[in-house]
Amino acid sequence: VERAAEPIHNPPSMADDDDDPPLTELASGFRKRTFATAKLAAKLGVRYAKHAIGASPAVDAARTRAATELAKEMGRMKGLVMKLGQIASYMPGASSPEGQAILARLQSQSTAMAAEQVAEVVRSELGDAPEKLFERWEPRAAASASIGQVHRASFDGRDVAVKVQYPGIEELVRSDLATIGMLTRVSTIGTNVDGRALADELRARILEECDYRLEA
Repeated sequence: VERAAEPIHNPPSMADDDDDPPLTELASGFRKRTFATAKLAAKLGVRYAKHAIGASPAVDAARTRAATELAKEMGRMKGLVMKLGQIASYMPGASSPEGQAILARLQSQSTAMAAEQVAEVVRSELGDAPEKLFERWEPRAAASASIGQVHRASFDGRDVAVKVQYPGIEELVRSDLATIGMLTRVSTIGTNVDGRALADELRARILEECDYRLEA
């Protein structure tokens, strides 16, 4: 848990979506995690390839629907697969402007972890329920990202942002890294790109993000 000293100034809020209930656990295991990560990464690559096809209103509409579906899937998976969607949202030419705008929501808006699970992480890390540790605690996430989510709170008379890491996310990120690393090495065979070095750099930087003390 990281408690930011800086106050929140108009942070992005989560979108209301009755069809997208909060997560009570993160996907794990081969079928739900490893296979799904590989599939979504490949699907993202296919979206890039299809962007080279001549544009038309019908194609643009299909791309927008595909980007919406892809963003929702990635938002629920969290971890590295969601981060790939975030990266794609600002890569020039990766998708149509509408598609990239949809993927850009992954930078601050995605399916949030349920309040009960977040409270359990706070209790485990800081020794008590968030309602007792903070003068004010908003159980609804102000923003939800790939590794953790942010909650508005008050502490010692100040408005603060409390960043809570998803339970078990580092282990799942390591699983994602193994999957994506393999795909990266295979996809760069016969090219001038050092797939192993690329995968190693990605691993180092992503695991740094899991260290909230280092980030703080």
